[in-house]
Amino acid sequence: MKDPQLIELIKTLSEKEIEDLRKFLVQPAYNSSPTVSKLFSILIKFYPVFSLSEYSKEKVFSVLIPGEKYNNLLLNEYYHLLSNLIIKFIKKSVLDKNEIHINIKLLNEYSKRGLKKQFDKLFIKIESKLKEEKFDHNILNLFFALQEARINSRNAFGTENKTMKEIKDEYNLYLTYLINIVVSEYLTLQLINSNESHTYNIGEDDLYKRIQEDKIIPKLYGYIKDVNPFDFNIQLHFSMMDMLSRQEDTSKYYQNKNLLMENFDKFTNIKLDNQINYLKSYCLKKVYSPDTRKEFLKEYIEMEFLILNGKLFANEETNYLKNISFRNLLMMLSELKETERIGELISFANYLRPETRNDYKFLANAYYSFHSENYSEAEIFLNKIITGDKLLSLDVNFLRLKIYFEENNSLKGIDKINSVRRMINYDSDIHKDRKNKYRVFLNYLEKMFKRSEKNDETGVYLILKEIMGKENIIFYEWFEEIFEKMKDGKKIKRQRI
Repeated sequence: MKDPQLIELIKTLSEKEIEDLRKFLVQPAYNSSPTVSKLFSILIKFYPVFSLSEYSKEKVFSVLIPGEKYNNLLLNEYYHLLSNLIIKFIKKSVLDKNEIHINIKLLNEYSKRGLKKQFDKLFIKIESKLKEEKFDHNILNLFFALQEARINSRNAFGTENKTMKEIKDEYNLYLTYLINIVVSEYLTLQLINSNESHTYNIGEDDLYKRIQEDKIIPKLYGYIKDVNPFDFNIQLHFSMMDMLSRQEDTSKYYQNKNLLMENFDKFTNIKLDNQINYLKSYCLKKVYSPDTRKEFLKEYIEMEFLILNGKLFANEETNYLKNISFRNLLMMLSELKETERIGELISFANYLRPETRNDYKFLANAYYSFHSENYSEAEIFLNKIITGDKLLSLDVNFLRLKIYFEENNSLKGIDKINSVRRMINYDSDIHKDRKNKYRVFLNYLEKMFKRSEKNDETGVYLILKEIMGKENIIFYEWFEEIFEKMKDGKKIKRQRI
């Protein structure tokens, strides 16, 4: 059954927005109906899942208007009123978020009308407010727009009350903000190009290419370096570029990480999320090298939990945690058999998008059960996953294969390997290199199943020994765990079918 519009709206709210909306609904200026406020209080108890086993309109009505016979038309009317109020709240939130931008436009209007007193008063208010804000590119552009408004006001108000030094200082600040924008935007593109060189191609005639060749950016930065109020941002950009251009030197990663941590409180959530993503990207590249794999698996996990615990994923772009971030972190925690932290991750599943939230939560619970050696419970969670998402389907199938091996169920294991092979072969969205890695995993696992079927522990051990000499094997840590147990003379602990 499709959710009513009201439920769809409520599902999009963040925890902070829910608290703000509670306050909004009790203000007479916006809402005069106590019943509508009560309806929100009832519905929010079912947030964020609104599971049909718990939530129903009949149940809501019985609490909203106790003792009355269910009246769908009346309830729909209250649903409609609350929906409209939430839309009003969202509109107000947008205006509030853009208050500074709107006030700068008003500032320009005061200038145009020659209203100097109003201009000066509002200018001081905006400047004070901007200085309280955390840094991102939007804030930098607002500082520039504010200073630009002051420069432009000279046409309306003249300069008779200003000394030449004051006028020069205002222009110097204007140029400082402008240079910050130019340098920051240039370095951002360079970072993207360094990190995603397979995606972005800078041609010979490109403006950025010519700027780079003429070494304009270092010169511009040199002019403002000693007086730049946003030097921490540019220094971080340079540090990021150094890290990405010298990836073999892992000390550059730690230097960059430390620099970010030192300035952590200066940035907005979205800026922090972007900067941490560069660190995560570096970690992922190091994960594929056997020498640095475990070190940077742990670093990647630390970065992800930094985002989760700080709720940095909730920013101007989205209220939700990305599925891929949740999934990648789950896979890495599984690789390191960090069962307790998988349990910690499960608590963040409620921040995923509503349409896929349950499936990823079930997957995380399945991994938690698997690493707790409760294979039957892991299967129960896997059976609850209903998504058609290809990546999630592969994750489900790979975990099932591990379960079948641990249970010594060769029949199911080999059958599942064949079906997964077909799925991979016919999926044009999977990159060729990734397909090859999947095939290598399936081939080795099939050999292990066949040896296990014959109770040939020595044969399984020899296959695992061969795997230990390979690089870039997916689920290497799982193979390694089985290998170490057998090397120590321990028989593989399995549930027999």
